[in-house]
Amino acid sequence: MLIIALLVVAAVVLNFFVKVSVHALAAWGSIGILLPLNKAVEQPDLLWPTAAAILIAGVVMAARLYLNAHTPREILVGSISGFLIGFFGVLSFF
Repeated sequence: MLIIALLVVAAVVLNFFVKVSVHALAAWGSIGILLPLNKAVEQPDLLWPTAAAILIAGVVMAARLYLNAHTPREILVGSISGFLIGFFGVLSFF
């Protein structure tokens, strides 16, 4: 829950400086959370949810571009920041 709160705070702070795709931030934040957890657990239970999250993130980002809701730069900034917060958040807490 703390990582999700950090993602929300990052979305608010980043939107003061540059428009960010919060959809991409959330989708890649979930991928950033799931990837280190895949390595931490010994059973491959999280492989398919991680693959599904990556597929869903791709569809969401493509839809945002198709609808002209965001530019590629806004989606890139959202996806990179979401992934980094999720990934390093899990690494720091676990």
